[in-house]
Amino acid sequence: MARKTKRIGIIFVHGIGEQRRFEHLDSEIRPLLDALKRRPSVEHLTVEILAGEASTLHADQDTWTRQPVRALVRENGRVAEIGFHEVWWADVNEPYSLKKELNFWLWGLSMWSFPQEANPLSGTEVMADPQFPKPDVPYLKKYLRQEFLDKIENYKARWRLFVVCDGFLMGAFTLGVWTFIARRLFNLGAFRPVRIFVSYLSAVKLYVQHQRIDGGFLDAYQEPPRVSVRRRMIRTLADVALANYDRWYILAHSLGSVVAQNGLMENSQALANYLDEKRWHSMVDAGLAGTGRRSHGEFAVRKGIMVPARPLWLPWNGIVHRHKLFKKFRGLLTYGSPLDKFAAIWPQRVPINVREKAFGPDTEWINVYDPTDPVSAHLDAYSDKRAELTPKNMGYAASWWPLYSHLCYLRGNKKRNDHLSDRVIEWVLNDAKFSPPDNPSRRLWLRPGSFHVGLRRMVARAAGIVGYFILTLLGALILSEAIKHARTFIAFLNGLVAESEAYKDVSKLIVDLNGYISETSQRISESSQLAGSVIAAFKWIGNVFSYGVSGAWNLFCWIWTALYDALENFAKYLHIPVSGLYWNMTLLFVSVAFATFAVGAGRRLFGKLRSGSAEFRIVTLQGNANRAPV
Repeated sequence: MARKTKRIGIIFVHGIGEQRRFEHLDSEIRPLLDALKRRPSVEHLTVEILAGEASTLHADQDTWTRQPVRALVRENGRVAEIGFHEVWWADVNEPYSLKKELNFWLWGLSMWSFPQEANPLSGTEVMADPQFPKPDVPYLKKYLRQEFLDKIENYKARWRLFVVCDGFLMGAFTLGVWTFIARRLFNLGAFRPVRIFVSYLSAVKLYVQHQRIDGGFLDAYQEPPRVSVRRRMIRTLADVALANYDRWYILAHSLGSVVAQNGLMENSQALANYLDEKRWHSMVDAGLAGTGRRSHGEFAVRKGIMVPARPLWLPWNGIVHRHKLFKKFRGLLTYGSPLDKFAAIWPQRVPINVREKAFGPDTEWINVYDPTDPVSAHLDAYSDKRAELTPKNMGYAASWWPLYSHLCYLRGNKKRNDHLSDRVIEWVLNDAKFSPPDNPSRRLWLRPGSFHVGLRRMVARAAGIVGYFILTLLGALILSEAIKHARTFIAFLNGLVAESEAYKDVSKLIVDLNGYISETSQRISESSQLAGSVIAAFKWIGNVFSYGVSGAWNLFCWIWTALYDALENFAKYLHIPVSGLYWNMTLLFVSVAFATFAVGAGRRLFGKLRSGSAEFRIVTLQGNANRAPV
């Protein structure tokens, strides 16, 4: 009698970037297949693409609803079927436009100063914000208030974000100008590094903003775009749970770890809101959802506002039974995860479900980070004792190259069998606890506090300093020429302001002439009344334009002149020449830092004045215990 084939499901969730359909799945499956090939006990491996005819590689739109790829593995006479699924949401991002780029830079430069929402949502007994452990620094308690010490992780995260924002602005200026020169000299029309950067990182902004520029998808009408992303995650969870796997796992990279965490922590009643009617009935038939008696801490809420909105066809007391949905769920692997940044800046986007029991004792959350990867981190804020699923943090040397290491976690040397991809295959095939190799390489698997961890952090920081210095140097080399063009542009603006003043005088003359005609006319016809209205509107627009342009320009000139004079006086006080390369580097460094601070401070003040704005809006969910991620 043939042995039963074990069916295993794996869900991949991609992160930031403009991935096409199947692109992330293709790149992440290959290292796992290489790991399978390296296992001496694997006798045969077959890979099949199961999708339909329309499921093309790197398709622009979503063409698959079920597992697109499966692998059949025969090891030690036993056969295992691994079904690979993908949560693809790159098309939710906004198309590139000038408005998108402007909004991105205003958002990005002020990200370090984002105020947290003032009031928590209702139902704190169900969902809790991630909290960083309080630092044990007795020598600082004598000099600092406890309130400051409690928020020290938040302040550290904001400082790191300020440095990152400052570096990105410096890079945008330098690369933007040099790219412009290269395009003029060498006709490199397709090379736009700043545009690529904006398109790549705008997904982070998309996940925390309230509204998409073009309105978003119809199924998330007047709802945040992250609702569309979560809907795809939760529907994939439902599909995998209905696929009758023996066990299944989630592998989430970068921002995809936030998407996966939201799907796993969503409460039982809100989970049903993300389903379509067909999936809902399929889950009811399978016993994964229903309207019956609640258990395992599941709760019901009184009718009120929910995010997303409750479908019309769904009974109000209809819920997804989380303990049944995740019954065969065995593990979450997050790598290159920014969840700690969300915990510090946007904690209400990543709450922890601390009441509803759903995960079995064999379920694990493995978080892999590399000190050279500025996106990843040790996820200390998610170790709430009330939560069932807490991360087990493991250091891993993905690459020595900072930033590039963010893309290299599953990649490895084909001649070795102790890489992350090898441990993932061991974890998935044998249904065992995730662990490093028995004799892990100290240079590959990093122990907390070890010499190699410190060394990699030093390399990352040194690379950041050197990179920033090079960008500043390259920017300073062309700063003088850029200032010349800027002065030409300033002269143009001054002329525009002068013309607006002259335009104001002309409009006044026209209005006076119209008044003279009106006084001497015995009867005003409808056409002359219309002409008078048009001239009055013409005058109003001229005045607004004149005062607006001149006022804004005068304010900018005053701020810049004051900053420049202060820097020049300081340089003269230190007997530093106010010309040459060093002066240009200093001027550029201070200007970029000031611009980053000014945008952040202005956004902070603006957010406090407008508590109802997109990023700072307080959403109140009515009910006794409904606090979903907003």
